[in-house]
Amino acid sequence: MSITLFQGRSGLLAGALAGLMMAGWSLSSHAQVACTTDNWSFATENAVAGTQGPNNRRYGGPCGLRANAASSFSFVRDDSPAAETSYIARFYAFLDNVNGPAIIFQARDTGERSLITVTYNEPTNGALALDVRDADNELQRLVVTDIGRGWHSIEIKWEASDNADIRLALNTTEADDEDVQFQLDTSGLAVSSALLGIINGDDVSVSGTADFDDFDSRRISRPGRLCRGLTVPEGTGAGQRTALALADVSAVFAEVSSFGVNAAGGQPDFDENGAVNLGDVSAIFSRVSAFQTACDLNR
Repeated sequence: MSITLFQGRSGLLAGALAGLMMAGWSLSSHAQVACTTDNWSFATENAVAGTQGPNNRRYGGPCGLRANAASSFSFVRDDSPAAETSYIARFYAFLDNVNGPAIIFQARDTGERSLITVTYNEPTNGALALDVRDADNELQRLVVTDIGRGWHSIEIKWEASDNADIRLALNTTEADDEDVQFQLDTSGLAVSSALLGIINGDDVSVSGTADFDDFDSRRISRPGRLCRGLTVPEGTGAGQRTALALADVSAVFAEVSSFGVNAAGGQPDFDENGAVNLGDVSAIFSRVSAFQTACDLNR
C-alpha cells in the first residue's frame, strides 16, 4: 500500500482507534510468551524460536522459527508420525532472505529415505519444487515458478496408493481448486518423520535465513490458509470469531504503537510482507470499513 493512500485514511483510522478506546477497548500488554522448540522431537542449534523482531519473524501468534544457513544443518524435526500412509502438512514460510537451492521441508520413512521434499530456489527466480518418491524409488517433481515475496502458505497432500493423488497448494485453499497435482504409484511407502527449516544448511551453496510458522500436519482433512488480520482464534466458540472486527484494528495498532511489546494474537501481518506495521492496521481497517470482514474473504 502506498504512503499516499495511508495518509488519506489516517484521519479515519485515528478516529476509529480513539472511538475504540473511549468504548472501553484496552491496549494493554499481552502476556509475554517464552518461544521454544520444545514441541518438536529435535532442533538443531541454528533453528531458533523467537518473537517478531530483527532476529525472527512470525506469521501467527507471538512466536516464529528462524533457520540460519551458517555452514551447518538448521531445522526442527517431528518424529511423531507412526508409519503414516496418509500425510498432509501445511506451514508458512518467509523465504526472501535465503539463497538456495534450499531444502525447506522433508518427510522421511523409517530408513531416513526422503519421500517428500520441498526445495526453494533463490529469490531471483522464486521457484518452489516438490519431489515425491514413487514405489520404484524414482523421484517425480512438480515445480511452481515466480512465487513472489513475503509469507507463503505451503500445503502438501500425500498418500500411499498405487494411484496416489499428490497435491501442492501454494497460497491457495482447497476451495480455490488451484492445486498443482499429479498421480503416482506410492504403494508400500509410509511417513515416519518430518523436518522443517534449512535442511541442507551444510551445503556451501546455501546461505541466508528463512522463517517458518504455523506448521500443521494431519492424516485427514486439509488445514488450508489462516484468516489474515484475525487476532483471536478462528471459530464459533467463546473468544473466537469468523470475521474481522475493529478489535483486530485495535490489537494490531497496540502492537505497532508499543514497538512490539503488546504483541497481537492471531495473524496480524495482513499484507504478509514480514513486518507488522501501520500498513497492516490500515489494511484491516479498510476491510472492516468496507464490510469485507468474513474470514473466507481474507485468507
